[in-house]
Order: sequence, then C-alpha cells, then structure tokens
Amino acid sequence: MLGALMHEPISIKVLRSHADPSAPGEHLLGEARVSLVSLLDNLSSLSAEWDAIDLGASVGTLSMSATFAPGGLADAAVRSQHGRLQVHVHAGSDLALTGTIDRGCFVRVFAGGRVLDSAAITGGYTRDLSWEEALTFEGPLGDFVQVKVEVQVMAQTASGEPDLVGVGATDFARSMAHLDLMTEELGGVGTSVQLRPSGRLSLKFEWLPARPVPVSAELAARFPLIASCLQIKRDKREAPVEAILAHPA
Repeated sequence: MLGALMHEPISIKVLRSHADPSAPGEHLLGEARVSLVSLLDNLSSLSAEWDAIDLGASVGTLSMSATFAPGGLADAAVRSQHGRLQVHVHAGSDLALTGTIDRGCFVRVFAGGRVLDSAAITGGYTRDLSWEEALTFEGPLGDFVQVKVEVQVMAQTASGEPDLVGVGATDFARSMAHLDLMTEELGGVGTSVQLRPSGRLSLKFEWLPARPVPVSAELAARFPLIASCLQIKRDKREAPVEAILAHPA
C-alpha cells in the first residue's frame, strides 16, 4: 500500500564487497534516508526525482528517481492484507420453491475455503424471500479474490437434511478498482447472482481492512486533512447509520 510506504523514510546504502571473498559481510560507504511523500507531488504518475542525495563525504551525492505502480490482485503484498469480507445477503426472487415454506429457507455462502449459513426464514407460499443478513468471513485478501464465491439457497426438511433450492457463483473482486470500490462504499457494492435451476439472489460485498492506513508526520504536515478524512471513514464503519444521518455535518 502506498500509505504504508510513506509511513517511514526508505534507507539508501552504498556498499562495497570485501576484497577477500571469504570475508563476511560488506563495507558500508555511505547511507541516507529519503521520504517517498514527494511521490504525491505528481499525482498523475506518482513519480519523483531526487537530484543530489547526500551519502556522506566518502561517496558524495546520488541522483535517483522512483515511480509507484499499484499492485494488482495477483501481487503478494496485496493478497497478504488481512481483513473481513462481509457478504450482505438481501433477497431471493423467483426461487425454485413449491408449496409452503413452513420449515424455513436459508442461504449458504462458500468463500475463501469457509462456509457460513444465514438464519432460516419462513414465508408461507411464495417464491420471493428476504433475509437482510450480513455474513462475515475473516482472513487474508488472497483467500477471497480471483476465486468464485458460491451461494446456495437451501430449504429445511423434516428429515433434517436440507434440500438444494438453487445454486450460483460470482466474483468478489474482479480488479483493484472493483476492490477499492468495495472498500470505499459504505454498506458494500451490490450484485445479483443467477441461480440454477431458476431464480436470482441479491447480495452486497464489502471489504473491511484489518488495519487503518498509517499516516506519517511528514504526510500529515503536507496534507493536513488526510488524517481527519481517514478517521471519518473509520468512524463511519463503526457508527450506526442513523447517527451519521442525524449529524448536522
């Protein structure tokens, strides 16, 4: 994450190998520390240049440039980020149901090698049901991206073994832009899953990172509002929607 890279300056070292190959280690000739906050001076390319970095009297100065390229969903650093995937199960329509639903129907969600069930609801004689329940999966992001999230609508039976009413699958995040939207959008991003043999199930996906983005003192000094904006985003995640809507701001 770009914010994590800016939390602490990077270290630049000039080293010289020992003449004797058997000698351990290397000899330090010069060292400097450089902040990457300058990358934000050029938001169109996220790049920066340093003309004369002082590495000490024995080395002199060094010229350097850096460019930040956001990692994709296959990037190891991106996939290792821990957090919570919230699957908001809303409603099913035109489900393959016959007769009355007196024993209840529930939704089973498979994500990241884990399985969670919603509560069972009854609905009389109907093919449309509404659950309005959030199921939370925890783990590294890599467990959930670039794999299908499978959903099943199940009907409870007298035997105790539920019958499969419908099954479907969808992607949690198709790209970094899609993931960013699921992280930024309070309440998640909606999708509709086609079920087999019939019906649709409406869901919302929301990704909640486990740790807030760190803000260095230099970054906060250059952009005074950034810490406040990030704090507001965290507060929105924790505060009830009614409290946010009632606030005069």
